[in-house]
Amino acid sequence: PELVRYDHIGFKGSYARTNLSFHYVGDYWNDRMSCVIVVSGVWRFFRDDYYKGPHWDLGPGYYESFFSEKGPDDVVSSFQCIELT
Repeated sequence: PELVRYDHIGFKGSYARTNLSFHYVGDYWNDRMSCVIVVSGVWRFFRDDYYKGPHWDLGPGYYESFFSEKGPDDVVSSFQCIELT
Protein backbone atom coordinates (compact mmCIF):
# COMPACT_ATOMS: atom_id res chain seq x y z
CA PRO A 1 0.00 0.00 0.00
CA GLU A 2 1.17 3.52 -0.72
CA LEU A 3 -0.14 7.08 -0.67
CA VAL A 4 1.07 10.64 -1.13
CA ARG A 5 -0.46 13.35 1.05
CA TYR A 6 -0.40 17.10 0.37
CA ASP A 7 -1.12 20.08 2.56
CA HIS A 8 -2.86 22.15 -0.16
CA ILE A 9 -5.68 21.39 -2.57
CA GLY A 10 -4.56 20.68 -6.11
CA PHE A 11 -1.52 18.59 -5.13
CA LYS A 12 0.37 21.66 -4.00
CA GLY A 13 2.50 22.58 -1.01
CA SER A 14 4.33 20.15 1.22
CA TYR A 15 3.90 16.47 0.51
CA ALA A 16 4.94 13.14 1.96
CA ARG A 17 4.91 9.67 0.39
CA THR A 18 4.36 6.72 2.74
CA ASN A 19 3.38 3.08 2.97
CA LEU A 20 2.92 3.23 6.74
CA SER A 21 -0.12 3.71 8.96
CA PHE A 22 0.07 6.55 11.50
CA HIS A 23 -1.83 6.56 14.82
CA TYR A 24 -0.91 10.27 14.92
CA VAL A 25 0.33 12.13 11.84
CA GLY A 26 2.53 14.48 13.87
CA ASP A 27 2.27 18.13 14.78
CA TYR A 28 3.06 19.38 11.27
CA TRP A 29 0.47 17.23 9.44
CA ASN A 30 -2.25 17.22 12.10
CA ASP A 31 -5.43 18.77 10.66
CA ARG A 32 -3.47 19.86 7.58
CA MET A 33 -4.02 17.28 4.83
CA SER A 34 -6.00 18.68 1.92
CA CYS A 35 -5.56 16.14 -0.86
CA VAL A 36 -4.07 12.72 -1.47
CA ILE A 37 -2.98 10.32 -4.17
CA VAL A 38 -3.75 6.74 -3.17
CA VAL A 39 -1.25 4.74 -5.20
CA SER A 40 -2.43 1.38 -3.85
CA GLY A 41 -4.44 -0.02 -0.99
CA VAL A 42 -7.60 1.18 0.67
CA TRP A 43 -6.86 3.74 3.35
CA ARG A 44 -9.03 4.90 6.24
CA PHE A 45 -8.52 8.52 7.34
CA PHE A 46 -9.65 9.45 10.86
CA ARG A 47 -10.56 12.80 12.35
CA ASP A 48 -8.87 11.95 15.67
CA ASP A 49 -5.58 10.35 16.66
CA TYR A 50 -5.30 6.62 17.47
CA TYR A 51 -7.79 5.77 14.68
CA LYS A 52 -10.80 7.30 16.43
CA GLY A 53 -13.67 9.54 15.45
CA PRO A 54 -15.39 9.88 12.08
CA HIS A 55 -13.49 8.32 9.18
CA TRP A 56 -13.37 8.22 5.38
CA ASP A 57 -12.22 5.30 3.20
CA LEU A 58 -10.40 5.95 -0.08
CA GLY A 59 -9.11 3.45 -2.64
CA PRO A 60 -6.62 4.02 -5.47
CA GLY A 61 -7.05 7.35 -7.23
CA TYR A 62 -6.32 11.07 -7.28
CA TYR A 63 -8.29 13.08 -4.72
CA GLU A 64 -7.58 16.72 -5.51
CA SER A 65 -9.70 17.94 -2.62
CA PHE A 66 -10.80 14.64 -1.20
CA PHE A 67 -12.56 15.95 1.89
CA SER A 68 -14.81 18.43 0.08
CA GLU A 69 -17.18 15.58 -0.83
CA LYS A 70 -16.64 13.48 2.29
CA GLY A 71 -16.54 16.20 4.96
CA PRO A 72 -14.52 19.20 6.10
CA ASP A 73 -11.02 19.88 4.79
CA ASP A 74 -7.93 19.73 7.03
CA VAL A 75 -9.25 17.41 9.73
CA VAL A 76 -7.16 14.21 9.54
CA SER A 77 -5.17 13.21 12.64
CA SER A 78 -4.49 9.52 11.85
CA PHE A 79 -4.77 7.04 8.98
CA GLN A 80 -4.22 3.37 8.27
CA CYS A 81 -4.29 0.92 5.39
CA ILE A 82 -7.31 -1.34 5.77
CA GLU A 83 -7.03 -3.38 2.55
CA LEU A 84 -4.37 -4.28 0.00
CA THR A 85 -5.14 -3.72 -3.68
